[in-house]
Amino acid sequence: MHNSSRVEGEPYPTLMADKGFQGFPSLAFMDEHGEVLASDPERSVAGFAEMLRLAEQYVDLRNRVQAGDDSATNALFMTELALNKLDHDQAAERFASLNEFSIEQELQVEAHLLRLAVDEQLLAAKRAGRKKSFARAEAIYREIIAQDPKHWQAWSLLGAVLLTSKQYDAAIEVNQELANQKSPEQGNACYAVACAYALKADKDRAFDWLHRSIAAGYVNAPWVERDPDLQSLHGDPRFSDVIEAMSKLMKMGK
Repeated sequence: MHNSSRVEGEPYPTLMADKGFQGFPSLAFMDEHGEVLASDPERSVAGFAEMLRLAEQYVDLRNRVQAGDDSATNALFMTELALNKLDHDQAAERFASLNEFSIEQELQVEAHLLRLAVDEQLLAAKRAGRKKSFARAEAIYREIIAQDPKHWQAWSLLGAVLLTSKQYDAAIEVNQELANQKSPEQGNACYAVACAYALKADKDRAFDWLHRSIAAGYVNAPWVERDPDLQSLHGDPRFSDVIEAMSKLMKMGK
């Protein structure tokens, strides 16, 4: 169900918040008892359909196992993994207690356990960052990158932590590396480099990287206009040119 406290007459306005969801929009499939069966699918018709299929499959397999059908145990476990219903320790414990998996299934489980471990590392790093424990957050992000050099989110978050903790040269190095790898974060990385140079009062390099960010698809003109990291660029005619270029691309839907 898709629940919002802004819907007039909604009988359960706090249901999603009660289930731990934050912000709008949030989407979850629940059963009649309020158990969250699946949540946050890929936001497309195909994504919703697949998540609904998995939720229905989970209910069927769960009922079979509860009725004593041991042949459904492994399939239930695999479905729970697909629905992200287990944390790393729960999944590892369940996996160790089961047997008769195919080699392909074992590889799928191992890959999922690795993703869960990294996700928990990311969460720990984000919590450290919120508490301004920047050294701890930096260490965790660097550990994740050492394990997976193409974990673009960890690269991006590492760059953000370095920028926030005023390690501008290190932030530039990390974000330039991310930009050079032509990752999905390329536009954000170029923009982060521009911010670091602006904070160092190196206007020429800041504008150079702002234009690179535009070329890489970063065109959030409203934010750029008010981003405090770029305060040193205000008043320079080149700043107006950047805003104009981004605004035109936004209107074109690029």
